[in-house]
Amino acid sequence: MSGTTTVGTTAADPFLLPNDWILDVTIDALSAAGVVDPLPTGDVPTVTSSAPGLNAIIGTAADGTTPSVLLNATVDGSVTPAVVYTITIADSAGLTPVELFFSIVADNVPASLGALLSVATHTSQPVPTTAG
Repeated sequence: MSGTTTVGTTAADPFLLPNDWILDVTIDALSAAGVVDPLPTGDVPTVTSSAPGLNAIIGTAADGTTPSVLLNATVDGSVTPAVVYTITIADSAGLTPVELFFSIVADNVPASLGALLSVATHTSQPVPTTAG
């Protein structure tokens, strides 16, 4: 399982960012085949936000070395229909930039259960011997 998701990669399907979150997104380099590679040595990432309602800055991921983008809402998300914000992540090495899309939402009390396969993990098991 790759652990990636397409949510937030188009304006039609933005990532819903709760208005009381600070989201920390690591910045990775991707090969032409989509394999995660380390950023080139000395590469300096940059980020821009399409509007002041979504703050975006460069930070460092929890490992203390990997660059990341820190995102937080500066508006409450009460506008209907929801505003779609765009961030653009670029770098000094000239890799192809990436755009991500977000809408700010109120972080409400949980109302239902969910299971996110995009963040599921797995463990190996012996191959079953029963046909089927």
